[in-house]
Amino acid sequence: MTVAVNSEIHFGAEFVSDSWSEALPLMKAHWDEIEQYKEIPLDPDFEIYKKLDEAQVLRVFTARDSESKLVGYCVYIVQVNPLTKGITMANQNALFVKKENRGFGKKFIAWCDDMLRKEGINFVYHHVSPQHDYSPILRRLGYKSSYQVYSRRLV
Repeated sequence: MTVAVNSEIHFGAEFVSDSWSEALPLMKAHWDEIEQYKEIPLDPDFEIYKKLDEAQVLRVFTARDSESKLVGYCVYIVQVNPLTKGITMANQNALFVKKENRGFGKKFIAWCDDMLRKEGINFVYHHVSPQHDYSPILRRLGYKSSYQVYSRRLV
């Protein structure tokens, strides 16, 4: 399913396993922008993403420009919450839009929410990094702060 936001940007739901080469430069830019442990190199495990897709728990939403070039993505992993039987949640694994294409983030997140809502997903969780805090957009969309996540490198 694809929907036009304007004449320049289109949103779609897809799995880009055949075009990882197209996604990789965006993943690298994303990593460079937000990763706090810069000494860890980006090394995506595409086989895991493929297995998640085959298990029907991966959702990949994309933003493409007027030439159909990938300019953004939002990836979710959907699961049942074991603490609340029957409640499904989508945990955002990655959200990125190329710097030169930013400005439609609120529309993109709202569209992703609509796609997940149509599936019957009960809750959506976004992980927001201090390096790129887009929580004001989330609050405008009705999101509430639920948890603070802390990380510590052990090895």
